[in-house]
Amino acid sequence: SFEHIECTMKSSGSELLRLVCIYRSCTAALSTVSNFCHDFDDYLDELIQLPGKLIIAGDFNIHVENPQDPDTCKFKAVLDRHNLRQWVDSPTHTGGGTLDLVLTRSHDCDAINISNTEVHSTATSSDHFLIKFSCTFSHELGQQRILKTGRCIKHIDISSFKEDISNSALNNPEEYFNCDNAVNLYNSVLQSLLDKHAPLQEFSVSVNQSVWIDSNCQEAKRKRRKAERDSRRLKTLESKAVYNRLCKDSSIVINQTRDNYYKRKLEIAETKKDVYRTVNYLMDRDLSKTMM
Repeated sequence: SFEHIECTMKSSGSELLRLVCIYRSCTAALSTVSNFCHDFDDYLDELIQLPGKLIIAGDFNIHVENPQDPDTCKFKAVLDRHNLRQWVDSPTHTGGGTLDLVLTRSHDCDAINISNTEVHSTATSSDHFLIKFSCTFSHELGQQRILKTGRCIKHIDISSFKEDISNSALNNPEEYFNCDNAVNLYNSVLQSLLDKHAPLQEFSVSVNQSVWIDSNCQEAKRKRRKAERDSRRLKTLESKAVYNRLCKDSSIVINQTRDNYYKRKLEIAETKKDVYRTVNYLMDRDLSKTMM
């Protein structure tokens, strides 16, 4: 009687935020309010038991602005039974009515505070409004990155580069007094031209790499990246087919390598604690530790 999608986000500490998007059609035969409340109640029985802060939002197509409406009473009873709080109090539809909702746990110990709830009309063809709100949740920091310097050699204009070499002192025989002078001239001219056509730039790279990545994975990814560049440059059916094939091949190599690594890790685990630690990491349960 309804559709939903879930996703989770980790905080920079050990907290977990679980986001759920709900859509209930008001025209589907099996999507009556009674059927929906029954199915939603069953769904919440399982959802509420899961760890983490909880935000449920979406199009419920129930007029919660009318507390005397029988359908609203049924829906509110489900929310009360699972200790959920509803945050939207403005019309969310062009025809009036609060149909789009934002729900959170009502207990202070595991609730996430919602603030600055706003309802805005949109420029789209939808007859529902956009709901904006704020909540405090520190997201997980990305992988540690370091700054490096390098040159973007592939973006050099070859024709212009050749022309500058032709017009440089390298083509003046009078500049070559001896071998040392020729070498110094060669180095200095090419260095200045390189600085002109491909100046040094700073870029960030990740220093964290999965411990199971081996030379086979790196080689597979290198071939895939090369095929991707060739596909973009050549724009032919053959180059695209090669790229698609290498994408599949690299995925197989990477997945097999990762699977073999964790299978081996479970086989050599000396204690149950080591086994649980690996399983929790793979099932995204252990939020406070990093698998080595």
